[in-house]
Amino acid sequence: MRACAVPYLESLEPRRLLCDGHVDAVLPQGITTLAASPPSLSWGAVNQVPQPREEGAAAVVGSKLYLFGGFFNSDFEATTRVDVLDTATGRWSQAAPMLLPTTHSPVVQTASRVFFFGGYVGTDPGPATAAIQIYNFRTNKWTRGVDMPAPRGAHAAVLVGNLVYLFGGRNKARTAEFQETWSFNLDTNEFRTIARMPDPRNHLTGAQVDGQVYAIGGQKKEAAESSNLNVVHRYNPKKNRWFPAANLPVAVSHQLASTFVYQKKIIVVGGETAHNVAAREVRVFDPYENRWSQLTPLPEVRRAGFGGLIDDRMYLASGSVVGASQREVFRSSRLEGIL
Repeated sequence: MRACAVPYLESLEPRRLLCDGHVDAVLPQGITTLAASPPSLSWGAVNQVPQPREEGAAAVVGSKLYLFGGFFNSDFEATTRVDVLDTATGRWSQAAPMLLPTTHSPVVQTASRVFFFGGYVGTDPGPATAAIQIYNFRTNKWTRGVDMPAPRGAHAAVLVGNLVYLFGGRNKARTAEFQETWSFNLDTNEFRTIARMPDPRNHLTGAQVDGQVYAIGGQKKEAAESSNLNVVHRYNPKKNRWFPAANLPVAVSHQLASTFVYQKKIIVVGGETAHNVAAREVRVFDPYENRWSQLTPLPEVRRAGFGGLIDDRMYLASGSVVGASQREVFRSSRLEGIL
């Protein structure tokens, strides 16, 4: 099927993909569509983390993969530690520690800074915070931003231009899914309430392609009471509306720090398909086709790992299996020519 000039489906009714005025496909609402699998990747373990952990955040600057916070032991204590892997040399170093011992915090990244929006603080089940922590890669220093309108954790954040879109997650006491959706202006530090995401959930992931924001998977409730979802929604900022997209092939959560965008396709790595059931699968969503496909899976299952795209390769560091954090850093072969 040809790539459509406009990949986004603006009707909540059964809808058509239009390319140059021609009908290419008819897709019922919420259907899961699968494309043929692309050529295979290869994976290998290339390093080990100095501090195994899970449920933290990741960022990439040049050849360096940053691992921020997360749970670091079997008591699910959170750390402020920041480890940095220089993938060009294979060496680890430490950066300045976070201001708060944080987990479940989504991040957005600019040329010089990474913004951490809320999250859970301290030993599990620590409360959600409204704090925005800002790390400057160039100065290796942390500052506090303005607080969010309310505490929130296990949500997603996506940057489009100078606006951050925050959706999903749970409230301060972690007793209910968060209903409101916000935009945040990085230039003015102003929050606005925008259209609520359908089917609020936590432990979801997010991404943007060509200015459209995607909310992918997630779960209701937490821990042993949790139930995963396979739903995907797309937010159109210009229309301030959410629309359904093709469902994930399976219900999955815990991919917040292992979601990438490559060549206008969204890649989600590993995750959790049920409470403490980690996954190996690497799935790809093509917004222009509204379809999911699969790449070669990870060598081992991982949930809540730390990922990044560096030199055309995917990296997945640490993460956990049945509550035990793992040491390996997995690296894929090059994506060029695969997607």
